[in-house]
Amino acid sequence: MNNRILIIKPTLLASLVAAALSGCGESSSSDAGAQFNGGTSDEQVEFSQFEQRDLVRDLVDNILMPAYEQFELDAASLKSSIDSYCSALADAGDAPAALALAQGEWMNAMDTWQQVELMLVGPLADDNYSLRNQIYSWPVTSGCAVDQDVVFFEQGEINTAPYAIADRPSTRRGLDALEYLLFNTNLEHSCANATSAPSGWNERSESERRTARCQFAAEVADDLVVSANTVTTAWVGPNGYANALKGAGGEGSQFSSAHQALNLISDALFYLHSTTKDAKLAAPLGILANECGQEICPESVESILSGYSIQNIENNLTAFEQLLSGEGAELVGLGFDDFLGAVGAASVAEQMKASIASSMQQAAEIELPLERALTEETAKVEALHQQVKKTTDQLKTEFITNLALEIPSTSAGDND
Repeated sequence: MNNRILIIKPTLLASLVAAALSGCGESSSSDAGAQFNGGTSDEQVEFSQFEQRDLVRDLVDNILMPAYEQFELDAASLKSSIDSYCSALADAGDAPAALALAQGEWMNAMDTWQQVELMLVGPLADDNYSLRNQIYSWPVTSGCAVDQDVVFFEQGEINTAPYAIADRPSTRRGLDALEYLLFNTNLEHSCANATSAPSGWNERSESERRTARCQFAAEVADDLVVSANTVTTAWVGPNGYANALKGAGGEGSQFSSAHQALNLISDALFYLHSTTKDAKLAAPLGILANECGQEICPESVESILSGYSIQNIENNLTAFEQLLSGEGAELVGLGFDDFLGAVGAASVAEQMKASIASSMQQAAEIELPLERALTEETAKVEALHQQVKKTTDQLKTEFITNLALEIPSTSAGDND
């Protein structure tokens, strides 16, 4: 694995993802309107007879909620494993084995979270995605910021004020910070200049630095558990967001119709277009401008310290396929494919499923971490990008048009 420390600044790549996320709340009308799928009277009857509220219910109960609940469990397991790692460091236990376990639990949590990234609906999208960013802020990350907070937390204060991680910026919290703390084998700080570097850090013993990072990792994991619980709490209960979506169009509902609720869920699917395709593949490939200008740029790769970028993409694809098919990890119900079938566009659903399957196969053929595959298996990465693009092209055209949905404004065009 490449052990180079990554500091991704909030430049072009960060702006790309920020625009993609914020754009999910702003939709522009599709070309379908009242004349979707050709506009014949029989098709209009089929559209009106399909129970969109049932589709919303199944997507919420079978796909979205199980993913959020699983992440809450994963966050708790990750916290427990980090506590065990810190205990092993303190008690001269088998620290390498405990670290490996904690890294594995991070990967499990990341697997689930990368599926949730395709389900950024409601509470996770509110306030310009602030809750999402607390949990996972990529591409805006900073190893130096994490190093600073390791020392602030150890000291228990910042400029005489008590340290409180809940008040800290997202770059010092969440899965990004934990990746840095658990996978970075370089114990020296990542700060580019002495002004921002934690004083005396590099002169401390390896044992002290390793222990301090672990203790802060435990604090970050505690905060992650709180954030994960905040997500599920916001969705459950009589007044939770799940019931709000499922009751769309009813008396007193914040949504005018079930169709409006479906449009919010379909907006989330565009993460595959603007983030998976563009930020995770096109930007590192140099197809889009990146931190290296517009050439192959390993520095733009997601999860570079853990070497987990391809797995992240695979989990994005898995979540997209689940929402399309209605087939969750354990539950099966209506999916967007059923809606497409009801309006006479079953072939569109089948084509999208086929392109997703091809994307998964192409991802599996990339044997190296993405930061290496960019230069050593370039053709395979380019092929993966093209396969994902086939799906997102269909999403932006036949999918939206046939279902008379709206497309997020930032996804209306395509630069690659």
